[in-house]
Amino acid sequence: MAQPTRKPNRSHSEPSFERSRAKKEDAEIIELRVAANDNEDEEKFLERTEQELERELGKGRPLEVHMRDIKALRAFRNAFSSVRHADPEELNFYVIHPDFDVSVTRAFGLKNSDNVTLLADSRGERHLLEEKGYDAVKGSAERKQLAEKQDIVIVMDTDVLPTSRLLKNVAPGGWILWPVSKANALRGMGKYKCMGLIEKGGASPAVRDVGEDFWKKAEVETDEDLQHAPEEEGVVTYEEAARAVCDAYGTKDDIVKHYKQLIKLAEEQHGPAIADGATEVMCTIERGGRTLEVPVNIILPLRAEEFRAKADEDLAIFKKRDFA
Repeated sequence: MAQPTRKPNRSHSEPSFERSRAKKEDAEIIELRVAANDNEDEEKFLERTEQELERELGKGRPLEVHMRDIKALRAFRNAFSSVRHADPEELNFYVIHPDFDVSVTRAFGLKNSDNVTLLADSRGERHLLEEKGYDAVKGSAERKQLAEKQDIVIVMDTDVLPTSRLLKNVAPGGWILWPVSKANALRGMGKYKCMGLIEKGGASPAVRDVGEDFWKKAEVETDEDLQHAPEEEGVVTYEEAARAVCDAYGTKDDIVKHYKQLIKLAEEQHGPAIADGATEVMCTIERGGRTLEVPVNIILPLRAEEFRAKADEDLAIFKKRDFA
């Protein structure tokens, strides 16, 4: 099948959710066979979608995986009015390592796939996706930068790291869905606000509204945890925390306990800045009759396996700040 024509580059000084543009008249991609219909009952929409997929995939694991992902993305779409009421044909979607899973097209009821870019993990996957009419590209997820900014980026691979180059693909005001086990680094960049979690377990994936307390409860609790935590961009390391604790309190013991005291002090001194996305601030400490300025990164690593293993299938929902 011929490759669909991509939409021309467009400015993202404002996200596409806020604009009302005329729909582009493109030929329908036969493989999609579903259109968005907000008047259709959600249960009927999912039932019809499953019937269509069953004719293509048959019963079994592939059908279950596709339907779970469709339900998860529908839950995201329905949870946020700016996404639900946007014209999906006027949004740019970027799906990283879909592993042949193109559930985004059905979840958003896309008639055409020309505004969806799929980053394939292999040359064979890219060719198969292209044969079905999708815009598939190959390359390193961490280094790939697309020509256009993307309104919704979906990462479907827990091994992908949130590098600054990858994140340049997200439009200001855009959305990014990331496996929870690797999403902590996004908190440390100050450009993204966590809007909730897509919990994919069970028969009915749902969006759960979580605040900062969710992340705080998942952070490391012992010095050993911090020492063995993998390094992530924007997240404090053991060495950085130990240096700050030594400067502030003159001790090399109970690093995590003392560093959390520093974070609490940072939140008291710089509440408005932190609320606006700042993650690294200078804390003013009085020690030995002197006034000290101690740098504090308020993002600690998450606890290791017990948290990460549970959350591998769940997706964290982040919204990029408009000024980023």
